[in-house]
Amino acid sequence: SSNESDPFIITTLPETPPGHPVDMGIEIIAGVYVDTINFTIYVGQKDYLIWDPDLNHSSGPIIKSILESLNFYGDYTPNQLPLNDFLSLYKSLFVCLGVFPDNYIVKDTSRQAYEISRYLNILNGKVYMEGGDVWYGDPYYYHGYFFAPLFRISPVANGVGQLNRISGCNNTFTQSMVFDYNGEANSIDRIDAQGNGVLIFQKTGSSFGTGVCAYHRTIGLSFELGALVDSTPPSTKNALVDSIMRYFGIPPTGISEDQTFQKKISFYLTVFPNPCRKSVTISFAAETEPENASTPQIKIYDINGRVVKSFEKSKILNNPTGRITWNGRDDAGRKVAAGVYFVLLSLSTDNNTKTYKRMEKIIFLK
Repeated sequence: SSNESDPFIITTLPETPPGHPVDMGIEIIAGVYVDTINFTIYVGQKDYLIWDPDLNHSSGPIIKSILESLNFYGDYTPNQLPLNDFLSLYKSLFVCLGVFPDNYIVKDTSRQAYEISRYLNILNGKVYMEGGDVWYGDPYYYHGYFFAPLFRISPVANGVGQLNRISGCNNTFTQSMVFDYNGEANSIDRIDAQGNGVLIFQKTGSSFGTGVCAYHRTIGLSFELGALVDSTPPSTKNALVDSIMRYFGIPPTGISEDQTFQKKISFYLTVFPNPCRKSVTISFAAETEPENASTPQIKIYDINGRVVKSFEKSKILNNPTGRITWNGRDDAGRKVAAGVYFVLLSLSTDNNTKTYKRMEKIIFLK
């Protein structure tokens, strides 16, 4: 455990799937004494686990379908929450508790409450939680676990009145999102942000809060995501789920991002305006380029990981301003559909043995 100069390193084949269990045994010998320690380690982490005890399963299957379409890799369970450190297999946890009268109550003495709290506080997990009464109604009246402080949520009241429409908040990842709401019940907890929490959703036309995020680690909603009605992008459930994963800092499995580059050199990528309608300006620069760096490459992907636009290297090299305009058309000159796209800036070094990347999201409107 302290032999940092010559550690014992275990490797797996590249094709080993994330989450694969490996049974290990270490034999320790000291003189005449011999002891064997057996344990299990897991290869990598999956992107998400969806725990969906909601009796109607209104959101869980929808979130699962969207995450799969966005190239995220994970698991779904409507049964018991996995226990005994199993949550460490996942980068994020989605908890769907439903709305009254068919909601699931996580009791204040339950093992599930302990595991979720430990996942956040000890394992540094990312947690999305939704439920009509989880923040105010359940802990105040039905011995539900008081999750609010973990999510930087201040419970305000047991209801916001009739909830028919929900709006995102300015300067957050929900900005410009507006949804009609068609839930099983629309009388849900009214919540507000506490401390460093940030309000991300409100009942349209009022100050009544319905969603809060904090520290890029927690998101708490008092409505069901599955009951949102899609309209013009970015007001779609796909864009919202994608934005949640981006807020958590979890890129799609199909489009990975190497964080090492950000630590070694000063490198930036920005897009403006965003959301956009006709065109978007992509600004890029490496203020301290690594040695033996190749020409930067800029590609634009759709939400399924397909390349829709690749910019020629000559156009990048001959651009002293570090700016490129994308007019919303693919490599064949066809106008792309409204929705979410990713611009990926990559740079290879050392004869293409290392590749460094930065990525930003673009929301194209009609």
